[in-house]
Amino acid sequence: MRFLSLRKKYTWEQVISAVLTLTKHTDIEVKFSEVPELPAEFKPRSGDNDGQITDYGLALEDGTGIHVKVYEDYYKIHWDEKDPTKDPLGHIVYDAPHWIPIIAVGTDLLLFKGKYTKKVLNFVTSLFS
Repeated sequence: MRFLSLRKKYTWEQVISAVLTLTKHTDIEVKFSEVPELPAEFKPRSGDNDGQITDYGLALEDGTGIHVKVYEDYYKIHWDEKDPTKDPLGHIVYDAPHWIPIIAVGTDLLLFKGKYTKKVLNFVTSLFS
């Protein structure tokens, strides 16, 4: 995790520029006192629970997105390859692939009464027998 160097105040444009120089999903932490209030362009969104109070996002013109996690007195900020409001499926594939098995099992349970999940579990179990 990277921290912005201590300074009086940053603009959100400076924070976003700094985040975009890093690889995707690399968080920086910024204290509330180091930036103005989060602009209205950032919209509430959900994210994996990391102990944050809430999440906000900003879709960028190129299809990427800025993800802001709000904690007690600081933000964690990173960029996603696909913004979930612009490309939900791309976001799952490129930014949250750990959700794919959960979605697959849920779909199987809802639509096929677990038929395929049972086959996979039986196959995996047979590998260890």
